[in-house]
Amino acid sequence: MSTSTTPQSGAEPTPVRTASAAPLVSVMTTSEVPAAYSIGNASASSRTGSWLVGEIDDNTDFEVGYIPFPAPDGPGIFTGGLGSGPFISSGTSKTDAALEFVDFLASPEHGEWTVENLHTIPPMPLETEGLAGVSPLFASVLEDTATLSTSGDFGYNIDVLTTDVFNEAMYDGMQAVFTGQQAPEEVAADLEAAAQK
Repeated sequence: MSTSTTPQSGAEPTPVRTASAAPLVSVMTTSEVPAAYSIGNASASSRTGSWLVGEIDDNTDFEVGYIPFPAPDGPGIFTGGLGSGPFISSGTSKTDAALEFVDFLASPEHGEWTVENLHTIPPMPLETEGLAGVSPLFASVLEDTATLSTSGDFGYNIDVLTTDVFNEAMYDGMQAVFTGQQAPEEVAADLEAAAQK
């Protein structure tokens, strides 16, 4: 781990901690990577989603930012996905009560509660100033999400939209690229083949 300084506009240099990649990162489990990242042992970045913001806030002692994946051309893109969604059974005998409850789940009041208590993105833009427990990192995620919600440029949540065959090829392929076992072009061909199944 090393510490460097990053000059900020009009300010004194601020210490920024960076970490070097741990050996055999590709063999770490999905729960081990965030744990290693939070103590600075995994990498200078971690490919994850907003669902991990609370854990990152609770377990890191260095400044963390949230950025979109880089794009080959133009700006990067954030990827949105389905976190959860309430449903009403067609066989319910309490339709009105169920609709009232779903309306409550989509209310600004409940949105504020989920932001403060669950650290999850609500189904509507919210002003975070004055809300309890909203870290600068989570406020940034919420602001970016609110801005992007009006542009419609959210990308795709690939592992939700694709088959298990494709997802397995993607996970195995990424590890093969990272460990030098396959070239990116080979993995792309495997992904194309898996997408057709």
